[in-house]
Amino acid sequence: NQNSFSTGQDIDDAPGTVWNYSNMGVQMLSKFLKGTMNMQPGEYAARRIGKVIGMWNADWMTDARGNTLTYQSVIANAREFGKFGYLFLRDGEWDGQQVIPQPWVAASTQPSQSLNPFYGYLWWLNTGGLDMPDVPADAYYAAGLGEKRIYVVPSLDLVVVRLGDLSATWEDNDFLGPICDSAY
Repeated sequence: NQNSFSTGQDIDDAPGTVWNYSNMGVQMLSKFLKGTMNMQPGEYAARRIGKVIGMWNADWMTDARGNTLTYQSVIANAREFGKFGYLFLRDGEWDGQQVIPQPWVAASTQPSQSLNPFYGYLWWLNTGGLDMPDVPADAYYAAGLGEKRIYVVPSLDLVVVRLGDLSATWEDNDFLGPICDSAY
């Protein structure tokens, strides 16, 4: 059970003193969200977001007990991931309907804490253009297994999806930089 394992871990450092990305930390969202919404996060996302924006074939995997794996495994095609990126590009609005509250979109695409300015709420940020120097500073992206990406570049009105195999030499800047350069 992913939820019990994640919530059963000891704390190594005092809160607010060290930043490390942790799949277990993100998995803890599953238990919290299920308790808040009275349904699995994957089911809620399918109803509240997927159905509205047309992510008809998307699926969010679960563990053996049916808990949504909030740290991984949203299975979708490039068009569906692109729709999700476009939803964020449009500040959470889809076809005149506010699907995700605009304040949440704004907060999630800004640094979530001071220890790592490159991470928002589940989005990686190009804060100040430091992570990807050839990409506009307002860019952000969702990162998945095997360098799967949903890139959003608001200043260029651009969403780019990358589906592909794991690469030991993958560089986001080398991929997205030329695309942004051609979009000017």
